[in-house]
Amino acid sequence: MGAFASVMERVLLSALGGLPSAPRVARPPMDLADLDTRTLSLQVNSIEHSTSKNYATGARDYINFCLHHSLPLDPTPTTLSRYIAYSSLFIASGPKYLTGIRHFLQDIYPEFDANRAHALVRTTIRGAKKARADPVQRKLPLRLAHLQSFVNVAHCTGTYDDFLFAVLLSCAFYGCHRMGELVQIDGADSHLELSALAEMVTARYPGTEPAILFDNIPGYRKGFRVLSGAANSYRRLAQDPFPPTAAMSYRYTHAISPRRLPRDRLRVPQTLLRDSKLPSSSRLGRSLRFRPFLR
Repeated sequence: MGAFASVMERVLLSALGGLPSAPRVARPPMDLADLDTRTLSLQVNSIEHSTSKNYATGARDYINFCLHHSLPLDPTPTTLSRYIAYSSLFIASGPKYLTGIRHFLQDIYPEFDANRAHALVRTTIRGAKKARADPVQRKLPLRLAHLQSFVNVAHCTGTYDDFLFAVLLSCAFYGCHRMGELVQIDGADSHLELSALAEMVTARYPGTEPAILFDNIPGYRKGFRVLSGAANSYRRLAQDPFPPTAAMSYRYTHAISPRRLPRDRLRVPQTLLRDSKLPSSSRLGRSLRFRPFLR
């Protein structure tokens, strides 16, 4: 077998151009025992010394746990879950110790990765992280008074950077208030889902419902979209005669109708225009065709 392997090596070297015509100085061979020692040394130095010490801490903690509880060293899903549950009573870094345990026990127990990925172990880790998590400390909310203070500072200093910061902060402040105002739904059926979804959103969030943009409607060409509820929100209408927290049992757009609400309750005065500069496109009579909307 050794002679056959030697022949095969020479054949492969010859095919790869590894047999030069002129002799060249070859690297001297090493004793296999010395080579194994060299390999082990490189493996030991594959990670930083500080990292190796941290890994050893985790491995020692796991071994002591098994000894104190008379458990086998085999890292089964049950044993790993018990170790995480026990260590979470004293430290928050118990799940992180699994990396060190793996580093030293992987060669002895090749199934360590499979056991660590077990649903029982992952669920225990999630629970330990939540149980040992730091309490949430929320920042104070940004208010209009804060925005005004930044504007006042910008007026006092008169610098470009202060004015720019005040503008950016104000745009972000009012932009966050518009989050969730538009929801896009792709692939809704025009006969079964469009009107149903629009009515459901309007009934559930009266006066505060988002506008719905239906796109990629089956049976219609790409680019033909439907916008529902564009004027159903008092925030988008910029008219707020009622406080936002007041209970509304009917649609807001129905409540602010000029026929049902006195004009002095409307904050935005109505202005009738004969013409406007807004672009418009209309088709009437025989020029109206539904075929362009179809595929």
